[in-house]
Amino acid sequence: MNIICDKYDREYQVTQCDPGGYERFNIEYHGNRAGYANCHFEGDVLHIDDLHIDEKAMRPRLFFVDLFFLAFSFPPERWRITNYQNRGLGTAMIDFLANYGRKKLAKCMEGEIKQYDFKNNPRLPEWYRRRGFVVVTGDIKTAAVARVSLVL
Repeated sequence: MNIICDKYDREYQVTQCDPGGYERFNIEYHGNRAGYANCHFEGDVLHIDDLHIDEKAMRPRLFFVDLFFLAFSFPPERWRITNYQNRGLGTAMIDFLANYGRKKLAKCMEGEIKQYDFKNNPRLPEWYRRRGFVVVTGDIKTAAVARVSLVL
């Protein structure tokens, strides 16, 4: 079992599955998905295809609590939404993937910042820089806003 911690020292379980062609790592907190990372190897390079931390994750229903909310006409859905962003999970997952890549003898870790990711979070290039990545902006071939790479 793999464990990562957020900046508040809460423990999250990282489970690995191989859906064919790439590897997926799910981040879970008490059985609820908090995010995921998809990656694959190209030679000795670990390529990050997608890293996502959930902004609106639903906790599982608790029968007696939901029964109370339904009886008193409160909207139970609103109380069950959790935002896992801004807790340091992205950084913890980058560290986890770097260690995973080193174990598999990868020499570096690479990824791309796509247009829709940049549109939702224009601070992504700086976020990667602060974590030690080299950020090269404007990749015409792949239509990426930036390419990021980290030597392992």
